[in-house]
Amino acid sequence: MRTGSSSVNAGLRLNEYSCNPEVYPLDQLTIAMTLISPASGKFWAQSALIDSARPSSLKSCPHMESAANSRTPKFQTLFVDQNPEVVNALAGSFARNWPLFVRFVVGNIFRNGRGIIVTPTNSEGDMSAGLDLQLRSMFPSLEERLQGYIRTLPSRRLKIEASVWIETGNGEYPFVAFSPTFRTRWDLATPNRVYRAALAIFRSAQAYSYESAGQTLLIPGFGTGVGGLDPVIASRKVFQAYRRAIETPVETPTAPVVIGFP
Repeated sequence: MRTGSSSVNAGLRLNEYSCNPEVYPLDQLTIAMTLISPASGKFWAQSALIDSARPSSLKSCPHMESAANSRTPKFQTLFVDQNPEVVNALAGSFARNWPLFVRFVVGNIFRNGRGIIVTPTNSEGDMSAGLDLQLRSMFPSLEERLQGYIRTLPSRRLKIEASVWIETGNGEYPFVAFSPTFRTRWDLATPNRVYRAALAIFRSAQAYSYESAGQTLLIPGFGTGVGGLDPVIASRKVFQAYRRAIETPVETPTAPVVIGFP
């Protein structure tokens, strides 16, 4: 395989492949490679040309097979985290699956375009740490509205497999989607909780369409921050949840609890 660039820094790790005929014409037999620098968080791109004597190799690209042989996601997913290890773990877990619907970025979740912000919160709705704290600063009524809903529940706790979407009144981030990965903010996440929380988010996104948001989920690492999970273990669970949500039909769609803007 010949590479189209020789200036890519040493030590970069493969993050994402893409077979997109709309961007790279089939007659050029080109695959785009995006690589990520763990040190700087910057993306570097280079193109690789497939041997022209093997045109069938593009037809069997795992990207295209994945899209053709599974149910189609009704939403876009952008995994965004400031920890390169988390992003690389997610990219490694998804590998070449659903490349037209899933992307990975090292950076600030608030600087990567509009969409629905997903936060792996706690069951009490305590927004005093991590991403929740940033969201509370941006949307002062968010915590009160979330906890108000939680107080109506018999257990007075948000179940680990619950999904609650709260409208913000903000055009860039019209909803914040909550799905707990731990019971209190002092608790730690577990692989099972990460799986159940991620499955709730992905299933609810499949069931609930919000056109003006572009139906893009902005998702940080699940359970890898204050949750304390190893990024590789957590990312595998997130991928398993995504695959099940997309590929396994459910008799009754799992629509989220939606709390409108007052």
